[in-house]
Amino acid sequence: MPPQRIFYFIMDTNVLLTADSQNRVWGGLATFKKREILQGVKLIDKTMSDMMWFKLDKNYFGFEKNLFICSMYIPPSNSSYTMRTNCDKQIFEKLEQDITNFL
Repeated sequence: MPPQRIFYFIMDTNVLLTADSQNRVWGGLATFKKREILQGVKLIDKTMSDMMWFKLDKNYFGFEKNLFICSMYIPPSNSSYTMRTNCDKQIFEKLEQDITNFL
């Protein structure tokens, strides 16, 4: 695929860039949507930096119901970040709550 192909996509970001003691930058989440389906895909929640929810519109795609898709990053359970912030528990609690809300 030629490099210019990326211009056929739109990027949604949920970026939290942080520099560590060695000036390495990390953090954030990005997803890409094709321009051709942009009107049928809506970003509906990015309240957590490691999770983004999208709704695929039933009318646009011809589905019987709206389709909800979650894009998420789950850091390794033994990472210092996970141990320090307990974020893995928060992510799964939010995921469970969101799935219940979108049913």
